[in-house]
Amino acid sequence: MLVQTFPKIVDASLGSSNDENLRDLFDEQVRAYMTGSKTATQALTDAAAQWNSALAKTT
Repeated sequence: MLVQTFPKIVDASLGSSNDENLRDLFDEQVRAYMTGSKTATQALTDAAAQWNSALAKTT
């Protein structure tokens, strides 16, 4: 059903065991931007720092 509805959808998983956590960290920053508590630049900067920290722990 989803493939028919969204024929160009791409699996956004990174193939790591940390995908769900990374997605949660990103979503948190998107919410901060959407609620006005952070600028887009600050939210992306913070998301990148959180991802880098999380990924450093998995290697």
